[in-house]
Amino acid sequence: MVTRKKYNELNLCDESMGSWGNQGIEVACKTWLSGGRVLVNHNTWYAHMFRTNANLKFPWPNSGRDQLRTKKNVRDLLWGMKWPKQKYPVSWLVEKFWPVPGWSDEDLKKLEEEENEKRS
Repeated sequence: MVTRKKYNELNLCDESMGSWGNQGIEVACKTWLSGGRVLVNHNTWYAHMFRTNANLKFPWPNSGRDQLRTKKNVRDLLWGMKWPKQKYPVSWLVEKFWPVPGWSDEDLKKLEEEENEKRS
């Protein structure tokens, strides 16, 4: 949940990023990387009815390439430090939750090096 003011301020759910597979990444990363915080409420639940049979299709044309394009757009924006409201690099977020399953010290070092190259 986010206020309307914060939703507009962070340009959440930016349709120019793509429309499939990005909302969780975009909302959480834009919030954290702009200096905000994400909280969890364990006393609630969220439901999503997925297309599990032939009658439940996408209401618009969609391909697997759309998901890849969306994730690339989010990565280019946030990992590339191109978002004007971004105060912290992605490595800051990774370090905040360190250790991160599936990440090695070398992975984090490589990310930091890539970020430094992009800032130069």
